[in-house]
Amino acid sequence: MNSETLLLVVGYSLYILFFALIVKSTLTLKREEPTELVPWWGQNRHSWVIGDVPVPGYDNYGPDSLELYLNKARNQFEQGDVEGAYIYIGKALHYIEDLGNPFHTSSVYGQAHHIEYESWVSNHWSELKSAMYVNEYYIITDPSEDAKNLATFSHQYLQQICDIMNTPGWENNQQLNEQLKSITRTLISETMKYTMGMIVYATKFESPDTAGSNYVPIYDHQTSYVNINDIACSNQVLAIVEIDHTYPADLEIWIGYKRTYQNTYTETKVWDHDWSSNNHITIQHYFWLTPSNYDWRLRVYDAWSGDHGKITDFYVLIG
Repeated sequence: MNSETLLLVVGYSLYILFFALIVKSTLTLKREEPTELVPWWGQNRHSWVIGDVPVPGYDNYGPDSLELYLNKARNQFEQGDVEGAYIYIGKALHYIEDLGNPFHTSSVYGQAHHIEYESWVSNHWSELKSAMYVNEYYIITDPSEDAKNLATFSHQYLQQICDIMNTPGWENNQQLNEQLKSITRTLISETMKYTMGMIVYATKFESPDTAGSNYVPIYDHQTSYVNINDIACSNQVLAIVEIDHTYPADLEIWIGYKRTYQNTYTETKVWDHDWSSNNHITIQHYFWLTPSNYDWRLRVYDAWSGDHGKITDFYVLIG
């Protein structure tokens, strides 16, 4: 993924994050959810305990809860329920955000400062929120394991935060407050990289023709096709194409969509023998649709002889 695509996907993820958090704010998020994982007598503390003894029925449900809700979100997209998908994304993000808080990586140690630290963050948010605006994100392949990686990262700051807050008069000590701000900005930035990666995991639907190491070859004077079928889409979709070709100016490229019950694609020409300074091209195009289930098609025609290439990726991000 080149830097232009990276920044576009980051911006798109921030848009989805904002929307999902609005949805989440309208929910009553029961602490015992998800019931598939937490016993009826327990309480999900959104944790992954490191270097402490987890409390049965209470701790270590954070990573699996996150993955459960992200997969439910994908299932809702596949079933045509975009609003339901956003609800599950909002629930999932609660867990990844909590695991970026070091106090969600212990069961006992430091818990006396848990609420105090979160209150301090809330009171100083205007000085901390700029750390949210990162320009990269992590590729998520296993949400539960990746969430544990974030917990491991955040846990390394638990002792430092506790040391600060155990210092008498720390609230009015400018040096200690600056140290705490620096630590917290680091935690916010790292958490955002994981958060955006989780959003892409939930909203990205790629063609099986180009998934993983698959690709579709491009031959002289022939048309190559890549398809994504039956995806529930909201009113905004971002389609992304990645192509390697020894002379991209040979190519004409269209992206088409249709409702699943229709026979004809509505196509937009996104490349018309355009010039490129290198052999790799990335195309991003926004589509504004009436929410429904859609089929997508990428069509690439090579108009000249002597060069060769391949379609390496075609996917859509549901917004």
